[in-house]
Amino acid sequence: MIVISVWLAVCNAAAADRGSRLVSKAADAEVDCLQYLPMVFPEAMKLCGQPTRSGWGRLVVSQGFSVVLMAGTVYSLKHIVGERRPDRSDCRSFPSGHSAWAFAGATVVARELGWRSAWYPVGAYAFAAGIAIERIAVRRHSALDVAAGALTGVAMTELGYFLADRIYGGRGLSDKYRLSVSPAALAVPAGCAGQDALAVAPGVIFSLEF
Repeated sequence: MIVISVWLAVCNAAAADRGSRLVSKAADAEVDCLQYLPMVFPEAMKLCGQPTRSGWGRLVVSQGFSVVLMAGTVYSLKHIVGERRPDRSDCRSFPSGHSAWAFAGATVVARELGWRSAWYPVGAYAFAAGIAIERIAVRRHSALDVAAGALTGVAMTELGYFLADRIYGGRGLSDKYRLSVSPAALAVPAGCAGQDALAVAPGVIFSLEF
């Protein structure tokens, strides 16, 4: 997605002087679908048997709060502010809904899968950034629009999880995993190969149980 977005940005920058739009409606429709991909990614992982932070019920409630808050904020601002798009197509430019959806989904990925690997949130936010870049490249939004959309998506998702956590407390969290860290003393050879002497060295044991 990043490669595609960069390519779109280069093409549109080259076409800006002659007022051409090189991105087809079909490509724009693809981005309309891709904006939702990060939001459904945790559910896809769960369906594949991979553990996430929340159980099904808690995940649905957390996402439900997040989506309602994010969508309500974005579409209210679009009608209140009434900013014209860079391509002059309408007056619903601020903030970017695509960026809000993509970054909201990326925040859900970070919340649900970030404990497993930092690459999950890194990849999700990079994907969301690609969506935002594409919106600027095709002149549907300005940089301010996508920044406001991204901020709204992240903030409303965090608020949604905050509300769900207040309701659920400690219930509904996945019990399929547990990460523990403990100090340890490790016996290592004290000298060259063939010697029997051992020395004790400090260490740390990481344990991840599924």
